[in-house]
Amino acid sequence: PDEDERDEDAGHEHHAEALLLAGVSGDFQVIIAALPHRAPRFQMFESLPSFFVYWGTLALALWLSSILFRGIVFDSKTTLLVAALLLGFVNTYVKPLLILLTLPFTLITLGFFLLVLNAMMIQLVSWLVRGFRVSGFWTAFFASIFISLCSLIAGYLLSGGDPGFQPMPSGGTWI
Repeated sequence: PDEDERDEDAGHEHHAEALLLAGVSGDFQVIIAALPHRAPRFQMFESLPSFFVYWGTLALALWLSSILFRGIVFDSKTTLLVAALLLGFVNTYVKPLLILLTLPFTLITLGFFLLVLNAMMIQLVSWLVRGFRVSGFWTAFFASIFISLCSLIAGYLLSGGDPGFQPMPSGGTWI
């Protein structure tokens, strides 16, 4: 065998030994030291294209809702983009917390309270972003349904017609 192959074989034996010792001793530092070194990756940048797609989809849905509903007004395109960015942030970080806190009420209403939470997220963003106005709760309520439908359709079209079902580990289907 070549010298390179011997080095690789020795490395594999050493790696297997370290894992075996780690299993016996329970010392996790040995496992980390035995794993091959990898350059750190910035996972934030790997998901950047999907972030921009989500932001653009949300901005388009907000813009369409401002055309469809007279009670939604943006003073400028910048305001629209900032509102879409903040709405995405609120939907990602604040809304799950509110869903958890209002879970009993959501269960009692058979999930219809989630529509109210969606409307409240739009009203929160309109309160935070200067130049973005929503005339009232019902405008936000119906706009949130419209935005959800737009996001669903855009997700369907951008995924190539895949409805987003993922196979379960046991071979079933998540619905």
